[in-house]
Amino acid sequence: MKKEISVRLQFGSEFVSREQFLRALEAMIHVSREIQTPFLLLFVGVTPSRRGLFTSDQRTRILHELVRKMPPTGGAAWFNKKAISIVLGGVNRDQAGILGEEMAGDLRKLIQTITQKSVRMGTLRGSFYPGRGTVTVESMMSQVFGRDNR
Repeated sequence: MKKEISVRLQFGSEFVSREQFLRALEAMIHVSREIQTPFLLLFVGVTPSRRGLFTSDQRTRILHELVRKMPPTGGAAWFNKKAISIVLGGVNRDQAGILGEEMAGDLRKLIQTITQKSVRMGTLRGSFYPGRGTVTVESMMSQVFGRDNR
């Protein structure tokens, strides 16, 4: 009998459920399309256990689910021993290569489709610039998980 994967996703200091994560990702993709601007998002601290180690099968299953949620502009996802990082648009291939040495080969073609200018990397608070002022990932998360959404 296969054991269900229990994945904890952390935004800042807050842990969220898988359902919340997918809802948040869908909401952020929607915002990105509305303002016609790709954005970067790094999810860190995604660990199924205290050791933080994914099996190859778990990585594949999670990766495929994430890819299905990606916007048509392209994106990338990769894993290391203790975290999963997801990038949706707005990143050039060189930067993705630096962060994504362990990235799955079948996602490299998605990286090649990304032509937008780079945005800040390496932090959940990184910003993207839609031309209407700066919008932070943190503010988008607060909209999704804020008081009005409980």
